[in-house]
Amino acid sequence: MKFKSHGDFNIELRGNILITDAFGPWNRETAIEFAKECEKALAPIFHQRAFALLTDISCWELGTPDIVQIHEFNLQKSIEAGCTCQAVVNSTGKIKFEQFNQRSPISKQFERKFFDTKYFAVEWLSIQGFYLF
Repeated sequence: MKFKSHGDFNIELRGNILITDAFGPWNRETAIEFAKECEKALAPIFHQRAFALLTDISCWELGTPDIVQIHEFNLQKSIEAGCTCQAVVNSTGKIKFEQFNQRSPISKQFERKFFDTKYFAVEWLSIQGFYLF
């Protein structure tokens, strides 16, 4: 059964950082749309150079259980294409769901960190060699 998408997102590639913001509650359809849009946004640099993810879930309101597998597949695909780190921002003071519980895909080349503000997330990414410009 196919449902309408619930929730929303913004995606922007700046330099070698994919910036994503998640809003509202997500279902499977939204997660699939998100994965497709991430792939489109990354097309110019996919498999060509290292990149990072800046993910803000501060305005996100959880997701249905069936998005976990889609999220993990999308992230693993990104890692294989050159993603080396992810800064996750959650300014609400609590991690909202198991999908972002500091588990990372099995890869020695990938690191995920959590931050209360975008400022500190961007600062950490710059230390990793990724700059917003």
